[in-house]
Amino acid sequence: MSRLQLLHAILDNIPSATLCFDADGRVLYSNHTFQSLWGVDIVEGTSLDQSLALLGSQLKEPNHLIERLIGYLTSAEGETTLLNGTLSLKNGKQLHYRLQPLEHSEINGFLWIFENTSAAPYQSTLTHSLEYFYSLMGSMNELTCFYTLDISQRFGSIFGRWSRTMHMDEARYFASSIWQVFPPETARIHEKANMIVLQGKSISFDWSVHWGNEYLWFRSVHAPLLNDQHEVTGIFGFSVDITAQKKLEKEMRYQAEYTRNILNFQANMILVIDEYTIKTCNRAFLDFFKCHNLDEFQQSHGSIGSKFVKQDGYLSGDSYRWLDKMLENRSHGYESKVILYDIRRDENRYFMLDSRFLPGSGREIIITFTDITELLEYHRLLEDLNSYLEAQVEKRTHRLQRTNSELSKREQLISAIFDTSNIGIAVVNSKGVIQQCNEAFSRIAAMPIDELIGRGMEHLTHENLRDKIQHWCQRALEEAAFHMPREWTLQRHDNATLNLLVSIAPLLNDDPVASHVITISDITQQRAIENTAKHQEQMLIQQSKMADMGEMIGVIAHQWTQPLNTIGLLAQNLQFYHQSDTLEENNQRVHESLESIMNQVRFMAETIDDFRDFLTPSKTKKPFALDRAVESIIKLLRPQFEQSEIQVETHWPSQGTLLQGYGLPNEFKQVILNILVNARDAIVNRREQNPGSNPPSHITIRLENSEDHCELLIADSGGGIPEEIIESIFEPYMTTKGEQGTGIGLYMSRVIIEKHMGGSLKVSNEKEGASFVISLPLHRNPAVIGL
Repeated sequence: MSRLQLLHAILDNIPSATLCFDADGRVLYSNHTFQSLWGVDIVEGTSLDQSLALLGSQLKEPNHLIERLIGYLTSAEGETTLLNGTLSLKNGKQLHYRLQPLEHSEINGFLWIFENTSAAPYQSTLTHSLEYFYSLMGSMNELTCFYTLDISQRFGSIFGRWSRTMHMDEARYFASSIWQVFPPETARIHEKANMIVLQGKSISFDWSVHWGNEYLWFRSVHAPLLNDQHEVTGIFGFSVDITAQKKLEKEMRYQAEYTRNILNFQANMILVIDEYTIKTCNRAFLDFFKCHNLDEFQQSHGSIGSKFVKQDGYLSGDSYRWLDKMLENRSHGYESKVILYDIRRDENRYFMLDSRFLPGSGREIIITFTDITELLEYHRLLEDLNSYLEAQVEKRTHRLQRTNSELSKREQLISAIFDTSNIGIAVVNSKGVIQQCNEAFSRIAAMPIDELIGRGMEHLTHENLRDKIQHWCQRALEEAAFHMPREWTLQRHDNATLNLLVSIAPLLNDDPVASHVITISDITQQRAIENTAKHQEQMLIQQSKMADMGEMIGVIAHQWTQPLNTIGLLAQNLQFYHQSDTLEENNQRVHESLESIMNQVRFMAETIDDFRDFLTPSKTKKPFALDRAVESIIKLLRPQFEQSEIQVETHWPSQGTLLQGYGLPNEFKQVILNILVNARDAIVNRREQNPGSNPPSHITIRLENSEDHCELLIADSGGGIPEEIIESIFEPYMTTKGEQGTGIGLYMSRVIIEKHMGGSLKVSNEKEGASFVISLPLHRNPAVIGL
């Protein structure tokens, strides 16, 4: 479609009578309103003289119009100014006219617009308003653009500039549709808005467009243009460049998200409070109270002060004085501590408070809750050590107090949220280069912060590992390999070997440059303590094993007594048969005696095999049948039970039901041996203390299962455990046998069941004696596994 065709379409949709002719005076087009108003048909190509003759035939004073028109067209002003006036028709009508230049690369001429004089006063006012409006637009910010659209959504007048780089002049875009000016997505936004305006409503909307190498944002207001009958004849709009505002909003969102990520990576709970009102908090705080957001916490719990547990030496939340008291303590260098009930663990947790005024806010305070529960527990354990360690405890306590004092002073020097955590935190770019890190990270890396910034993560390790670490770091950053901490043993650049917990996660924001947060925790000392504890535990297990070995030697000695006596008697018979003159007659008896001796030897060999099987350590964890393990220990102890006249009753699940545990089979057998030997000793001791009373002498063993676990119950008739020690019966070196007991059997039994097999071991006093319950998770391996 040519520009002239577009002009025809626009002129046919405006309410004014319009005649368009070129610079030579030839008619280009006259719209339907013109033909209806004048009652003449001036076709395309009609000369100016012919047109004036036709129009003059309808006028009372045609010469006045012809003189003004010729003077306007022949003057220099006619190229830039408007010609206005009023005409009187012979039929008595009054017309107002306006002649204005029309310049374009394809169209160069004039528009002659006629309207009834009834609209002339409004036209005059409109003309005056337009002149004022154009002057106003010229004095406004150069980034504001005003424009008009016809009902077919084609541009008319355009004033101002869209942006510093996007300029749309009227000559170029006149009569162009929004689909020709804007990309399809942008045009659809304008079309949707314009359809609302064409219904007589105003609308404000934001839109964006790629213009050249820029991505620009605008805010537009479109309003309807109405005629005298209040019909929509077009659209008036203006647009303001809001690109800078959008960039600022994007930066603010990034900064907010950046700060939120830093807060949520802290293990400590962090609050920002303004006059006792919580403004924001981190994820650790919400997780502690099992809330999804701050609104849920405030609706469910109210203020944080109301959650403080009362106790001497700790801040109380009865009134709003706790915050003032905390600030007062800080000003005097005192510690502030609170107690909070942890609904997740069903226990009280103890916290140290640290506060800082938020820079630039005036009243907002950042409060950090550091969990010191385990630290307090360590204090209690230190106080419970034996008296011969009193001197060492005093030294350690002194060092601990000095460490706490130094820690308190260091906490007072912390000036930003980023450095409140003892976990090393670093922000790296997509190449693994450190952009930012905290003091903890610097401390673990053994390098100053200013030397770390700008270096790759591989420079923290020994030079022999750097290529490997660089490859791992790059792959992890590209794939965001893991969020949960992983343990790494690395050789630092200064040859120190560290045990570290490392996690990596992308920093989510709108920044096109990818960033990641890496956290590291130095657990070297913790691992050393765990290794020491494991070594001590192994020593206790060995000590318990030796005690069990003594018990088993007694069992074997008892079991071999009868076979040895039998073998001795048979040997005497063989000697008698050998000395007898009737040896041939006694061949059958010799053969029977030898067979009996071999049976006794086989019995003794089986006893040795059972003993060896019990003492052989299990090297790897595996599934095993629980009932078979228990039966093997009963078999070893059966002679002693029979000698002590103790009945052992077993109740196993129905035939075909296989209940398997998972762990070290011989450790489990050691637990069963300890419990059964203790039961035997308790029954015998009760019988000796009550001679003639004939108390019951039996042990009941029952194995039951549920959907995902099983319970092994061992109950005896030994009279039970004294109530004053039953709560501490599983503690090391606690025994009811005096000098005859070691006090480590039940302690190691609980360690084996709970730590090595993931179960629980409990004891209670029933009617006749003690009842031990072993609860274990079932192993769902369908294969039949032996012991």
